[in-house]
Amino acid sequence: MVTKYDEYGRPIIVGLNNTPTTVNEIWTKTFWDGQSSSSFAGVRDIVIPKDQQQFIDENGNNIAPPNPQSDPIYKGKIHYTETAILDGDVARPTRLLSINLYDEFGRVKQVDVDNHVGGFDRIIPRYDFADNPVRATRFHYHTNPGVNFSFVTQDNNSYDHQGRKTLTSHTISGIGTFSKDLCSLAYDIKDLVKTKFLGGLQSGGFLQQVDYTYQPNRFLKGINETMSPTDLFSLQIGYDQRVPSLGAAAQYDGNIASLSWRVKGGLQQTYGYSYDEQNRLTAANYDSPTNDYGTAYGYDKRGNFTSITR
Repeated sequence: MVTKYDEYGRPIIVGLNNTPTTVNEIWTKTFWDGQSSSSFAGVRDIVIPKDQQQFIDENGNNIAPPNPQSDPIYKGKIHYTETAILDGDVARPTRLLSINLYDEFGRVKQVDVDNHVGGFDRIIPRYDFADNPVRATRFHYHTNPGVNFSFVTQDNNSYDHQGRKTLTSHTISGIGTFSKDLCSLAYDIKDLVKTKFLGGLQSGGFLQQVDYTYQPNRFLKGINETMSPTDLFSLQIGYDQRVPSLGAAAQYDGNIASLSWRVKGGLQQTYGYSYDEQNRLTAANYDSPTNDYGTAYGYDKRGNFTSITR
């Protein structure tokens, strides 16, 4: 496998070669700075040249296509990529294309992505005044060239006055309208996620509540430390707590001394960790009578592994 770079050190071609100077099977091509190519072989470009396509806004209205080659906002950004479809271990001549369009602020304003069944997706993101992505509308087309979109999905994000994401929801239309809250986040006074709610219910509320606790230095201490009957997972992370039975000494420099976790209906499992004077992991001891899943590591003077024992 070989990767070719342009004069700025950016990858432009990835593929296979038989000689040091020739790439005879191209897997991906990346075009920067608003570049175009006459060698398009993508699904849609067989019918409509990329630079002549009609573009649409989030309401399905046609808008004029841009001219990326003359727009300085495209400098240093990826215009489009070509990705080969592998047939076994051989790349097909037809490639899937992904084209990025940018607004006057350098933000992605539209993405067209071919899919392997002959259609394509068109994604239109929208932002607030702080450049937070508040909405991404995806038009999914089944056919080529896709005069009418088959169905539309929309991902929506809400933020609080400090720019922290508080709610993510998902809407599907075109095959019947369905809307659902996916995730809601609550924060503590240090801007750390305190509670995450997952799986919004039509009747209100969420399927799962995940609680996070932290050390005074903001290190994660636990997930659902006190496991309730509805929790699916629990995790405790020990830093400065000794676990002598597992050979784990208290750590005061950020190293993890122990991990304990449990899934719903299962038993608690624990690892204790040991380190050398250079903070390299030397042992991970599993809490069982025979240390069933324990490991030990050896190093040379340069820090390379000399042994791993499981």
